[in-house]
Amino acid sequence: MTALAGALRFDSCPSDAFFQWDGRLDEPAGVDPATVPLRELIGDWSLVHWNPAARVLVLASDFAGTRPLYYRIDGRTVRWSSSLRELAESGETPELDDRYFAALLAPGMPCGVTPYRGIEAVPPGCAVRIEADRVRVERFWDATVVPDSRGDYEERLLDVFRTAVESRVRGHARVCCELSGGLDSTSVACMALRVHPNVTTFSYTHPGAADEPYIRAVEQQYGIAGEHLDVREYPFVTPERTGGAAPGWWEPRFRGLAARMESLGASAFLTGQMGDLAMGNTLDDSEQVAAPVRRLRLGEAAREAFAWSQSLRIPIYPILWRAVRLAATSWAPQDDLSPTAWRRVSRENSFGPRLRNVAPAPVAGALDWRAAAPDRRRRVRGLAGWVEARRLQAPEPLQHVAYSHPFADRRLVEFMLAIPPAEVVRPGEPRRLMRRAFAGFLPEPVLLRKSKASFGGFYDECLAPLAQEMLRDPARLRSVELGYLDRDNLVERLGRYLGGADSNAGQLRVAILVEFWLRTARYR
Repeated sequence: MTALAGALRFDSCPSDAFFQWDGRLDEPAGVDPATVPLRELIGDWSLVHWNPAARVLVLASDFAGTRPLYYRIDGRTVRWSSSLRELAESGETPELDDRYFAALLAPGMPCGVTPYRGIEAVPPGCAVRIEADRVRVERFWDATVVPDSRGDYEERLLDVFRTAVESRVRGHARVCCELSGGLDSTSVACMALRVHPNVTTFSYTHPGAADEPYIRAVEQQYGIAGEHLDVREYPFVTPERTGGAAPGWWEPRFRGLAARMESLGASAFLTGQMGDLAMGNTLDDSEQVAAPVRRLRLGEAAREAFAWSQSLRIPIYPILWRAVRLAATSWAPQDDLSPTAWRRVSRENSFGPRLRNVAPAPVAGALDWRAAAPDRRRRVRGLAGWVEARRLQAPEPLQHVAYSHPFADRRLVEFMLAIPPAEVVRPGEPRRLMRRAFAGFLPEPVLLRKSKASFGGFYDECLAPLAQEMLRDPARLRSVELGYLDRDNLVERLGRYLGGADSNAGQLRVAILVEFWLRTARYR
């Protein structure tokens, strides 16, 4: 892919227009993206456009934010780059942005900020318009869709999914796909194998991995021998590999993939990310009750609520209350109503004095999920969380290839949001439409699979040596020296974590990652 980089000084602006482009478009060859409204561009892309007549610099990214783009304003000079590292190392050494670490350690996903003060990410689905005296962020895509009840949902989903995969493999001599054995990555890999002659699959294994029978089923059905990477050789994290310019997991694996792709001559890498959200992988979509409530069809609402109550094995009353609240307000829940969602979990975070009172960063150009229909609102809120946190962005070691996600194809996302939710999920039937539509090309064991494998034990196996190293010299913890974490509380929790006791392990893993990232990152 083409790296974006450049600078413009408003005191001496160029008199000629210029246009920079990074990504892929699903438009006929020869279309100039500079002449097409941003709302109509479909693909994975970022761009920079200078209009000398209006003296406006525009930076924009597609709705999912797959191709990264960052900018930094120093006085009257604007610098931009698709590489966060290059931008952070240009000019003065940047300061850390406390808002980023407060969000990351909450734990959560920082939206709208980077680890460095003054360096911003272009929000997905937005255009950043920079003039000499102001900066505006304007959203050009939202999740507003026209309800679609035309039928033929299985055939149409299969067609739009095929298009999503075909458009991402077109023009590449060799393509690589993740193949975890789950429904999402398997769907992408199998469709790629059907539409492209040179596909290599990558699977991540370890002793006793539950995914291996499903991976073998794909390889046998399609007559391939995929690449199998032992995750013990490509750890979750190491003291030296903590994500690159921003904290992140799996850097060793991404670097291994990049090296292997280069040896294969491959230039595209497809994943199954966002398949869970797009295809309705949830046991609880009881928000569907809100539609008849809103239309005052109370008998229908009661029958629908009872069906979800039976499926979830919970009382009917919280389902009805949630439906009424959804129908009457712009609220949307974040959690489901399944009994496991009610489990009490530790909220410890070991925050130090520097983070305790940090206000969250405002999300520029945030996707307005409140405007969505009540029975679709939680899914749109989930989509907003995915794109605003840039969870689909290409990891640093793979930004030079066409790294993309067919389940995040805009046409597929809009189709799944437009059709009746009852076609997507029903009580006891997650992924209802997906299983019917993809039955013709998925191996039967995968199609019928209900389980989902986890690397949870492997994460802890990788992190235990790092936690032990932190405990060996607690007086020299970088995250404590900076005021991000409290030493006494952190040390006590690390001891509990290593002993297998309750310690809010999910948040503590992020704290360990941040500690070792701070030891190697360049900042002041």
